[in-house]
Amino acid sequence: MATEKISSRLVGMINTQDEQNLRILLNAAQADMALLRSELNALRTSFVALTAKLDEDATVTDTDYASTCDPAAFTASLTFTQ
Repeated sequence: MATEKISSRLVGMINTQDEQNLRILLNAAQADMALLRSELNALRTSFVALTAKLDEDATVTDTDYASTCDPAAFTASLTFTQ
């Protein structure tokens, strides 16, 4: 993952001010990615609930929406090294 590569490069930096500035940016990027993952999971949950409601609707019988439209579970890892 890009943020892990950035973090590993920070160890060898000579200028400590540059290292501190990059760490601030890295931490902000990690926080943004965690928030995006949370929001993506919420959207997926809502979508799955919607397809379940369609499948339960007695007037919608020609398609199994959950099996054909539900997205796969989000599996990306957000583990970081400091």
